[in-house]
Amino acid sequence: MSNRLRNLADDAHAPYPTYHRLNSRRQIADAAGRCGFSVAQPTLIEKEPSYGMSSKALFLLFLAYERLVNATDALAGLRANILGVLRRP
Repeated sequence: MSNRLRNLADDAHAPYPTYHRLNSRRQIADAAGRCGFSVAQPTLIEKEPSYGMSSKALFLLFLAYERLVNATDALAGLRANILGVLRRP
């Protein structure tokens, strides 16, 4: 199904299995702290919706969502990607 959403051939390589264990800024900060690091510059972003390329209407809907949640910090919690820098004291 994911290859169809990405507009790829049925025999194309499927995404690698992913294990989501650090899904929030709090979980990242806690894990970093246990390892002796601090989190600097945590940033949440929503990437372009390439996974909706199977349909123009679906892509435009996903694009509108991406633009909406990236437009204001009030919606940052709805973004799918967390980027940051870990620092040693």
